[in-house]
Amino acid sequence: MAYLHNRIATRVCRTLAEQPLRRLAEISRELGIDRHTVTRALREHCACSFRQLQEAFIRSKCLAYGGPTDRPRLVKEISGSVGYVRADSLARWLRRADVRQATGEEPVRAEERDRRCSSCMTETPPARTRR
Repeated sequence: MAYLHNRIATRVCRTLAEQPLRRLAEISRELGIDRHTVTRALREHCACSFRQLQEAFIRSKCLAYGGPTDRPRLVKEISGSVGYVRADSLARWLRRADVRQATGEEPVRAEERDRRCSSCMTETPPARTRR
């Protein structure tokens, strides 16, 4: 059966925009499509994996809640808004993201940095290199 990958990618992006912590298996079950098909559609349409897209949505949601306000936001407030049950889960995710960025584990090329996913208009993260 042939699927329209752009529609699959759009629905996955829409779901992750609302609930960025949803798992690939949950989303694929909801769509009635195998998870491998969803992964293939994201790679083809968004040029990134599900995990990279999910991390981009979590990062953008954290930045939206932690934006300029009259007072700084607590990690506990942001974690509840993003969907984490415990604040230390988000704090651990943020530390890991900072370490990966500081160590250069995810190299950023100019053409990849400027590329945006056309279905959700979020910045797609750079492709990871295997060691």
